[in-house]
Amino acid sequence: MPQGPKYPTCIGRCTAMPSLRDRVKGQRELSSATPAGADAFIEAANAVRSDATQRPWQAFEKKAVPRTTFNLRLNDYELALLRWLAEQRDESMQKVAKRVLIPALERLVEDTSG
Repeated sequence: MPQGPKYPTCIGRCTAMPSLRDRVKGQRELSSATPAGADAFIEAANAVRSDATQRPWQAFEKKAVPRTTFNLRLNDYELALLRWLAEQRDESMQKVAKRVLIPALERLVEDTSG
């Protein structure tokens, strides 16, 4: 008997389930359902789903005062590079790192979520 992956991916699970659009298309055959009504239902359901899947960081203020410490291990090269940039910009190493890190993380989120 063939075995599937140890941890099935969402794609594997989701493709086995009928989509909302496929389920609603079957309801179009009812006399009370119109194609426009079904499309409006699908759009509304997708809007609710996108609201429900808010990203964890969106619940927080972007400009809130920092209250957590994050340790980042750097090798000598990385530390010297960060220290040099901070000295050249007359800023702390933390400000330089955050100025680069946060926009890079935001771009990664955009690239990841498509």
